[in-house]
Amino acid sequence: MIKNKFFIFEKLLFLGIITGALFGFWYFETSLSIKILATILMLIGLLTLLQKSNVVQSSNNRFEMLSLPTIYIGAFTLYNLIANINLPIYIVMIMVLILTTVTAFAVLSMNQTSELMKLELFYSFVLLIGLVATEIFLGLYFWPINVEIKSLVLVIIFYQIAALVYFYARSMLRLNKIVGSLVINFFILAIIFWSLWPKLSS
Repeated sequence: MIKNKFFIFEKLLFLGIITGALFGFWYFETSLSIKILATILMLIGLLTLLQKSNVVQSSNNRFEMLSLPTIYIGAFTLYNLIANINLPIYIVMIMVLILTTVTAFAVLSMNQTSELMKLELFYSFVLLIGLVATEIFLGLYFWPINVEIKSLVLVIIFYQIAALVYFYARSMLRLNKIVGSLVINFFILAIIFWSLWPKLSS
């Protein structure tokens, strides 16, 4: 099983990504209170990373506590690397792919999704999540909106795709669940872009 084979490796790799993302966030973020809040969230996530649990609900909570702050802080850092450090876009895209793929791999393994399907299929889903998230990151890069909103949109889309994989592995993927999730996320994105429309149209 993936969990037995890569247990130590995936956690060390994920820990490195969390540390790097948080370091970059502290470097680029100007608000001290937001820095502290992000650090607290990541520390809570790290505590869950060190724990073992076979409870599905607990594992699913870990998925949210770990993946969402990690993707947000990581995307925030990577967008700022382009804007402020002038890091070549192709290097950043590789880093985005690593960030999203490793995060998806770690959290889907943690909530036992990897144990409910063939390894080849699981790897394919993880890579698909990473590729889609990377394309979304690139598309958002050209939008004239601030980095915080771009990162938030990426988090929402990443969570939606990963959640679909989670439900699929448990044979819980139904049309009403898919439509419901899409509608909720659509309204969240609509509210975000509606609030930004005056800035976009000016």
